[in-house]
Amino acid sequence: MKNLITYEQFVNESKEITHVDQVFSNKLKQKTRDDLTTFFLRRFEKKHPHEIRLDRRKDLWNDAIIKKVNVKNIIPSQDYLNQSKIDDYLNGEEKGFPLGVSVPNSDKVVLFDGHHRVASDILSNKSEVEIKVIPTFGLFKNYQK
Repeated sequence: MKNLITYEQFVNESKEITHVDQVFSNKLKQKTRDDLTTFFLRRFEKKHPHEIRLDRRKDLWNDAIIKKVNVKNIIPSQDYLNQSKIDDYLNGEEKGFPLGVSVPNSDKVVLFDGHHRVASDILSNKSEVEIKVIPTFGLFKNYQK
């Protein structure tokens, strides 16, 4: 039987994986993940995150506004980026809009989907990125002004 390695070992051994801190100026905090989970649980009136399918989560952005966001105000919600995926976007792969959740009383946006798209924009020296944003209330207090 083949020995399985942990995700952390894979990340440490892979030259294709980059930590988000190497691209995004805002640092991911565990509280950000917790607040994002709370946001979805409230919106779907569920008790456990596994009860909400990913495609249903993305449906929330169907009527979202498209907002230009300064890259310094974007907060990632995942730890790692795949360099080959970033390269695909840098080489012109169709992007679509990243999806984000606004931080109340702030210009900041927590990124839900589109980390590689935004990373490619940051690495292309763009100062702003268009993101489909939906509002939140009472969450992400650690990023508010």
